[in-house]
Parts: sequence; C-alpha cells; structure tokens
Amino acid sequence: MKLSDVLERVPDSLAAAWVDARTGELLESRCISADPHVSFGLEAMASILCSQERPHRTVLLSATHVFIAQRPSPESIQVLLVVCARAANLGFSISAVRTVATAVESA
Repeated sequence: MKLSDVLERVPDSLAAAWVDARTGELLESRCISADPHVSFGLEAMASILCSQERPHRTVLLSATHVFIAQRPSPESIQVLLVVCARAANLGFSISAVRTVATAVESA
C-alpha cells in the first residue's frame, strides 16, 4: 500500500512514513503539511521506535498533532508512523492506523 493511500484512509492525517524498527531510519515518507513541526516530529518519533521492546502501538500527543506508530506484527521490522492533526476523534485515527498497518502486513 502506498503512503498516499494511508493518508487517504486515516482521518486528519498530515504525514505517513515507514520506519525501520532496527535502526530508526525513515525508509519512506510522505508529508502533505508545510508545518516544520510535522517533519521534525516524524524524525524524532522514528528515532525512538528502533527497539523490539517497544509496544506494538505508540501514541505521542503534542499541542497540535498526534503521532501514531503501529507495528503490524510483533516480528515486523517496519513500523507505520502516521501524523494527524489533533482532532476530537483520536480513537478513530488510532484504529484506522492499526487497520491499515495490519492490512499491509497480511497482503
């Protein structure tokens, strides 16, 4: 699945990336926001995801954005990272990221 498809499926999304869980490197990213906080947040969040001990999902909130990282499966070496505008329906965005990540892993 292309990152542009991920951005269409997750409500209020501003950026998406695949992160190598072993190194924290952004493998592929797509950003539709001009806000520098979004791209900086992608890099910062990617650097903390490079551990197998991390939970399968990590959610980080800032004043204006939500950073959602979802590991498709426990043994997966890639993590889907999505940045959304901080909206009232946070639960739906988290669920959408989980659904997309799981669909990619099973494809």
